[in-house]
Amino acid sequence: TFVGNSFQMEGKIYITTEDLAYIRTGETVSLGDFLSELKRSKLISSTHIEKKFGMGHNTFNRLCDKETSITADTKDKLGLYIAYYLNKFEENYEDNLEALEKDDEMDKTLKKKKIEDLKNKKVKCSESIENFKKVFGSKAEYCFKRVREDDKFKS
Repeated sequence: TFVGNSFQMEGKIYITTEDLAYIRTGETVSLGDFLSELKRSKLISSTHIEKKFGMGHNTFNRLCDKETSITADTKDKLGLYIAYYLNKFEENYEDNLEALEKDDEMDKTLKKKKIEDLKNKKVKCSESIENFKKVFGSKAEYCFKRVREDDKFKS
């Protein structure tokens, strides 16, 4: 018997390709929105990802544009890239702030602005880490763990 978008036989519900497409589209929209926010916050950029990891601008932009043809492997790689940049910002924040505060050669107004910008970016980074966990679920923790423990991510 056909009920709504699912086939039902003898008490069983069969998941259709429409059901799967609905889930994948929702996931892709969430990922695209999140990636666009990271880009606007200047926590991540297609140029940095291309230089560091080799993911091309087109793939990055297709993710931002919420294209559903992106593979699961590409999305998982992107999770590692995001974890890498968020973790790197967090690890370097105190040193970067201290360097700005100690820079006596910089114009005071510019220095104040740069410090304020860095502090605002720290708030955005913290929010982004929480959003990353929402968008990627349990994968986010594994991505952070991998980039923190694997030496290839230390450079």
